[in-house]
Amino acid sequence: MLQSIARMTGRVKFTKTHLEDTDQLVKIARWGSVIQGYEQWEEVFSLLVKRNKTEGNLYEEGPNLPSGIIIGDDAARLWEKFQAFIRLLTPPSEKGSVNEFVSWTEDLLGDEQVQVSQSSLNVIQKIKDGPLDLAQRDLIAIRALKNIFREMVWAEAAMGSKMETFSRFLENIEAIIKRTSYQPEEFKLNGVYCADITESRGIPFQAVALIGLAEGEFPQTLREDPFLRDGDRKLLHEEYGLPIKQSTDSAEAEYFYESVTRANSALLITRPRIADNGTPWQPSPYWEEILRCVNVEPLIHTSQRCQIIEKTDKASSFTMA
Repeated sequence: MLQSIARMTGRVKFTKTHLEDTDQLVKIARWGSVIQGYEQWEEVFSLLVKRNKTEGNLYEEGPNLPSGIIIGDDAARLWEKFQAFIRLLTPPSEKGSVNEFVSWTEDLLGDEQVQVSQSSLNVIQKIKDGPLDLAQRDLIAIRALKNIFREMVWAEAAMGSKMETFSRFLENIEAIIKRTSYQPEEFKLNGVYCADITESRGIPFQAVALIGLAEGEFPQTLREDPFLRDGDRKLLHEEYGLPIKQSTDSAEAEYFYESVTRANSALLITRPRIADNGTPWQPSPYWEEILRCVNVEPLIHTSQRCQIIEKTDKASSFTMA
C-alpha cells in the first residue's frame, strides 16, 4: 500500500483522478496509440480538436475514428482538463529540497481535515469514502507515509538542505518504505506500551516518554576492545577486506533519532539527576543537544528519596553549639 501511494505521484493514474472523462481518455489513447508521453497526447488531441461532425471533415488527417470518441469543441474541453491534471502532477521544479517535495506531495494526497480540494488528488477523502475496513487500513498506511515525510524533513533540517531531483526524491522514499513497518492493528488499542528502543522501531504513537538520558546510560559509554584495538581492526578491514567494524561504533545516535520521532502529539524526555550512590548524575549529550536546539526549560521533580538525601546532608553538616 505504501509503495503504491509513493509511486502514484510519479505517473498518471486515471482511476485516482477527479477527471470525469477517463473512458474518453482510454479511447483516445487506443485510437492514437499513445505510448510515449505528453507530446504524443498533444499531437493526438490536436487532430481531434481540428475535426468536426460534418461528413467531409470527419475522416481527414489520421486514422478513422471509433464510435463514441469526442471531437471538436468537446475534445478541446477535455484537453484543457487533461492539461490541468498534468499540471497538478508536475513537481514544482526539476530540482528542489526535500521540504519542498514533501509539501507538494502531501498537498496531492490531501488532508484528513479537509474534505475536497481543487489542488489535490484527494486521496485521503477517497479512502474515507470507501469500505470502512479498507479505509481504516489505508489511513494507517497514509499516516505511516506521512511519518516518513516528517522524518525526511527533520533529517534535512538537521543535516542541511541540499537540492535533488524529484526522481531521486521518489527513489529515497521507496527505499525507506521497503525497510519500514507501520502500526499494526493491535497497537491501536488505548494503553501504555513499554519497550526498549529497538523493539518499538517503526511504530508511531500518540505520546512517547523517553527515559534515562543520563551520561553513560544513553548513549552508553563505549570502550575499545582490549583484545583487538580499533587501529588493528581498521588495518584488517582496509588492507585485507575483512568485514570487521570498529569496536567503538554505535547505532545509538540513530536509535535516539528514531525514538524522538515516534510521537504524533506529545514527547516527554526525562533524565535522573542523582545516581544510586547519591552523587549528581550528569546529563546525556543528547539531553544537552535538545536544550541547545529547543527553547524549553526543563522541569525539576525531586523524589522522596532525594529529599531524604538532601536532609541527611544538611544534618551531617550541622554544627552543634
